[in-house]
Amino acid sequence: SVFIPLAERMGLINDIGLWVLGEACKARAALAKTIPDDIKFCINISPRQIQTAHHIQQLIDLVEHSPCNPKW
Repeated sequence: SVFIPLAERMGLINDIGLWVLGEACKARAALAKTIPDDIKFCINISPRQIQTAHHIQQLIDLVEHSPCNPKW
């Protein structure tokens, strides 16, 4: 695949990754009434995202401001 390496080289991977996580949180929240709380979801994160100094805080902020339950 060319998309992820290109996004990393262009410096867009962090923004794309946060968008994907936000959309996944919305989707999981939309399913909350139809699937049990113990069903988790996983999102792949680029190593470049993890290397940013503010990555953890961005994740915390995103979960706190979304309909996503952190235990998912």
